[in-house]
Amino acid sequence: MEQHHSLQPIELIRLTNFLSIQGRTPGYGAPTAKSFAAHLSGSGANLTSSDLTAIYQRTKPISTNLAVKIEVAMGLGQGWLSESHEFFYALTAKEMAIHRALSKLPSEVKLNLAAIISALSSDESST
Repeated sequence: MEQHHSLQPIELIRLTNFLSIQGRTPGYGAPTAKSFAAHLSGSGANLTSSDLTAIYQRTKPISTNLAVKIEVAMGLGQGWLSESHEFFYALTAKEMAIHRALSKLPSEVKLNLAAIISALSSDESST
């Protein structure tokens, strides 16, 4: 039996983000799902089901090099796995739907909404 790896903070962030990818990507069920491993392997990340098991059991950390390969395989921006996304994990389904809708709006509308929200929040803090 392999020894449990003590994850560095950056490795823990990568693991948390990696877990969220699989949990939110249709067709990639259980942590050791062969379809998820096949996708990652076929897209250049070269991860097998055994590798996924080792990652989830924390016996194999997600290195910087592996993180880049996973990001490419999953179509994520460079550095996405290494950045904290805690804010988004805490959103309710309704809040996430609002966020998705806002992200599709033109930039000018977003700026106007940001000004309105900022004014509303500063009104609340002055009362």
